[in-house]
Amino acid sequence: MARIKPWKLKAGQMAKQGKSITKISEELDVDWLLVHEYIRGKQGTAWSSWQGAKTYITYRLRKLAASDRSDERESLREEVADAVNYLYYAGRKLGKKLDSP
Repeated sequence: MARIKPWKLKAGQMAKQGKSITKISEELDVDWLLVHEYIRGKQGTAWSSWQGAKTYITYRLRKLAASDRSDERESLREEVADAVNYLYYAGRKLGKKLDSP
């Protein structure tokens, strides 16, 4: 049975707290790309943290505003909705943890 490296456990906790990949990488002294790939794979998302999701949404909304093609706009809308849902449910999960004794 494969053991998870200690930095991976800490990186996962830090990402759930909303810390950026850069900050996690610096604090754990692990290569940025390794941290990014681990967090992204663990979460199963296109972003790595809450900040990553926010940035993802921001860029997609800018692209959506500039797009004239309806098929592209619909695709971007779905991507934004997915990222917003991630933030919503992650926030609810964190809120429940904070509210519990």
